[in-house]
Amino acid sequence: MKNISVKTRKGGEGMVICTHTVIALRCSSCGKINVRSLSRFDFSGVGSVKLFCECGNSLANINKKGKNIFCLQVRCFMCETKHRYLFRKDEVWNKYVIPIKCEGTAMRIGFMGIREKVIENISQEENSYRQMVEELGYNEECSDDFNIINKTVDYLSDMLEEGKMSCSCGNSQLEVDAFQDRVEINCPHCNATGVVFVKTRGDLRRIYDMKCIKLEAYSCRCFYGEHLEGEKI
Repeated sequence: MKNISVKTRKGGEGMVICTHTVIALRCSSCGKINVRSLSRFDFSGVGSVKLFCECGNSLANINKKGKNIFCLQVRCFMCETKHRYLFRKDEVWNKYVIPIKCEGTAMRIGFMGIREKVIENISQEENSYRQMVEELGYNEECSDDFNIINKTVDYLSDMLEEGKMSCSCGNSQLEVDAFQDRVEINCPHCNATGVVFVKTRGDLRRIYDMKCIKLEAYSCRCFYGEHLEGEKI
């Protein structure tokens, strides 16, 4: 997350102000989690910003109400209706995470806040969905997570060694990190991140179909076995 340092009138030390935030929402049409970034400057000269899924479906509208209030309108994937949320500007531009909940079921349908914590919450939410599916007895199609994560890391590492992975900032020395529930591709130069959620052999096959990966500088995006270009933050 980028910040701006502002000096006080008395010449004191700079005060850090958050100028960017990240919103993660699950598409009501295709079901994918979309991570989108917002800047304070996105609202300069305009009163609203629209967010869209890769499938073309509308995710949300964000309208600025006066100087201090932002209105977020989301089509909920849980109840398939539109929800309306009001946030103060210090809630939108913050260093923590605010859950976005379905008004009908009280279940979380998204998150807003600092990028690292939003990704962490997405991972926890994905684990909750997987656990729920397994408890319902639909785990026959799921493969061993450890083996799938390892195979994903091996394939992405091979792509990196073969020069098929890079970042638009010009850096080709990316880092591949494995976690229990995901694999992250990071650019140490500009902090661009690609988060790969892979849990089944079907997901792994889609990863194998990826011939190259190019991160967009200063971006954070989720990958689902497809080539998705990043969005700057």
